[in-house]
Amino acid sequence: MRFMNNLIIYTAVTPLLFIYILFFISQAEYFLSGFGGNLPEGYSYAVYARKGFFELFAVSLINLGVIVITNIIAKNGGKNKPLTLKIYSITLCIFTLILIATALSKMVMYIDEYGLTQLRVYTTWFMILCAVIFVLIVIKQIFFEFRIEKWATVFFTVMFGTLCFSRPDALIAKYNIEMYNSGRLEELDTSAIKDMSDDAVLELVKSCPDLFDETDFRYRKNNNISSLLLNQIISDYSN
Repeated sequence: MRFMNNLIIYTAVTPLLFIYILFFISQAEYFLSGFGGNLPEGYSYAVYARKGFFELFAVSLINLGVIVITNIIAKNGGKNKPLTLKIYSITLCIFTLILIATALSKMVMYIDEYGLTQLRVYTTWFMILCAVIFVLIVIKQIFFEFRIEKWATVFFTVMFGTLCFSRPDALIAKYNIEMYNSGRLEELDTSAIKDMSDDAVLELVKSCPDLFDETDFRYRKNNNISSLLLNQIISDYSN
């Protein structure tokens, strides 16, 4: 598939890089405000974080597509890849990593203000995974023998295993309860915690037993989603 002259590729990709440079310069205050914890005027925390994620998602897809296509069709590629093509690929990765960092900063602001939810945890996990992938691409440009597919699989498996076995619902509930008790969270969304798995409800019962009443217990029991451990803890507190 290596049919495209490298000079044509450079000519096609260079305008994209200039667009990114102009975009970041013109929107510097918008992007950098997240690192300083300052919410731009006219934005809510939710809109600011949501917009940052979708900007990241679109740019990541575009840049990943450009990197893959240019490296596949370039006449001089593979082991013979010239330094210029490596620099172009690394530059696209760096722009993407910068955008990921800004999107993460926006999400951190959102979490600091309103606490954690399942969606915020999964979104943050996905953004970190994207950052890892683009770092691996940079390493691949420097060391050709680097097995990027192997290490991408390893990192994904480890991160997915961590997400699955870290009891995220319990961590979400514990974090929100601690924020509420410290005064950083104005209101504790107990209904959201009660709708999550038993892990989250266990944390609520342990930390705030007065917020879990008999009605909540019957609801979970009737829906067959209460564990024996949950039943025992609720029984202990009710006694």
